[in-house]
Amino acid sequence: MEGEGFTVAEAGEIIGVSKRQVFRLISEGKLATILVPGRFGMERRVLRIPNELLKPLKETPQPHDIGSDMSGGLALIKHLTEENLRLAGQLGAAQERIRGLEGKVLLLESGHRPWWKRVLRIE
Repeated sequence: MEGEGFTVAEAGEIIGVSKRQVFRLISEGKLATILVPGRFGMERRVLRIPNELLKPLKETPQPHDIGSDMSGGLALIKHLTEENLRLAGQLGAAQERIRGLEGKVLLLESGHRPWWKRVLRIE
């Protein structure tokens, strides 16, 4: 039963709305659900998401759509440049988070005693 349907959070992510909005759609009868046993009791699973509720995908210019029109090629280059910058920003943020976590791990491994234990002379 664990893999049956979508959780409310997964359905919200697929549709592009919050969990609260998914519950509203369920109460309005726009989403069919079932109750299944979960880790913490019974939980709702969305069986099927109708096509009209799916969030529209962004239109990405495709190379074969460009043809002889140079503005299409420029639009594709602009789109790919923006996407590259967005992904570079995400990568930078992830690397910074990793550096911070590595520092915490090094502190844990070094056996460093916190200042308050040194002041109070607690082992």
